[in-house]
Amino acid sequence: MLLDYEKICEITFGAVSVTEENGFYNFYRFSEEQFLNIIKKGGTYYQRSIGTASIRFSFVTKSEHISFTYKLTAGSSRKFAGFDLYENGVMKGHAYITDDMPQTDRINFTLSKGEKHVELYFPFSKCASLSAVEIDDGCEIKAVKRSRKMIAFGDSITQGYDATHPSLSYVNQLSAMLDADCINKGIGGECFCPELPRVKDNINPEIVTVAYGTNDWSKKTFEEFDKNCTDFFKALYSSYSNSKIVVITPLWRYDANGSRKINIPHSAMHSEITKRCDFIPGIQIINGYELFPNMTSFFLDEKLHPNDLGFSIYVNNLYRQIHI
Repeated sequence: MLLDYEKICEITFGAVSVTEENGFYNFYRFSEEQFLNIIKKGGTYYQRSIGTASIRFSFVTKSEHISFTYKLTAGSSRKFAGFDLYENGVMKGHAYITDDMPQTDRINFTLSKGEKHVELYFPFSKCASLSAVEIDDGCEIKAVKRSRKMIAFGDSITQGYDATHPSLSYVNQLSAMLDADCINKGIGGECFCPELPRVKDNINPEIVTVAYGTNDWSKKTFEEFDKNCTDFFKALYSSYSNSKIVVITPLWRYDANGSRKINIPHSAMHSEITKRCDFIPGIQIINGYELFPNMTSFFLDEKLHPNDLGFSIYVNNLYRQIHI
């Protein structure tokens, strides 16, 4: 039984919009106005923003199969992508696709007998469009919503770099722990960008997380960081004053002892970010240096981006500190 557009929209979470074009469903985590602001920045920000980070299907069914045709287009510089399939909270399937494999192909996941809660996590590293999404004939399918809504702002680590299994990015793990349907606004290479929170999404999230700073440290002057960070939090509070705001300052990185034109230590970004956002009532600011091992073996690239184990350590430490 093929799922129609209305059913696809019903079971999709993490997308601001879903469109249908030439038989494929396209999933977007930014609004048109947000995309326009991203395009104005130039570079590869738009390419990264169309990556399907934290988009997933979530539904209950008795079907013993789910199959679909995927089409992958660039959503980052990464040359791999993955789909993860869960039943009742346990990963039961994974498809790993590299750039030397077909970028359009069909996947069939076999499911257990009886009624079960199924979640399909999309790639963070590519833009995944789906066609001919199919379950067993005669089987019902019902969307499963979480109890909260969440928005995650951030850079490449928020987008999901470099989780081999996309469901294990910190945003995907954290939102599951918080029972929150999450829209992931992470963009690889991004710094504090006031234009993003100025355009409010059409939801009222209970939780908003913010995790920038490591690219500001490596790319910006102190004056640029000062203005962008200050303006970002003013815009964020204006748009999401009724939300619990959690700020995660930068994690340790392999070159943390290096020097940059910002001319402050990387570890000092915690206090500098804190100074610019502690005017927000009820804000929680968490020091990233307390969340992640100071060892390159927990990065997939041995530099900056966590591997699956690194993400799991990070998110468990983060979850223990969050007060909701």
